Amino acid sequence: MIVYDLNPISGKFDMYDDGTTLPMHTITNPATNAAVLTTILNNYSGVIITTTMSSNGQTMQSPTVTTAGKIFTVVNNDSSTSAININGINLLPKEAQRFIWDGTAWVPVTAVDAEDITFVPSGGMTATTVQAAIEELRALIS
Repeated sequence: MIVYDLNPISGKFDMYDDGTTLPMHTITNPATNAAVLTTILNNYSGVIITTTMSSNGQTMQSPTVTTAGKIFTVVNNDSSTSAININGINLLPKEAQRFIWDGTAWVPVTAVDAEDITFVPSGGMTATTVQAAIEELRALIS
């Protein structure tokens, strides 16, 4: 389950998985939309797709419970040999995309990790992502 806690330092909410997330579904060379059927979206926290054929298209179906907040991750397995297209987003092998249900549609979640957030170097720092900046500052402190 995804949990939100108020960070006392930043004053913002942090999001993390408390370990009670549903398991991932696995499927190989699914037919169109077969990897993201309503039953899969209802019973799993995501799907790991292995593809060896080109032109694999998937459009996520609506969950049965349409309350906003469900999170679902789509992974193109590291052993895949082809890209998959999920809701218009092209995922190469070894790539993943997280989505959140907003009550009416699946919305892609971007910049989930500090390494995905661009950082403009200043003050002698050379890092270009927030994660790299954190690591650079840690090295200076220790």
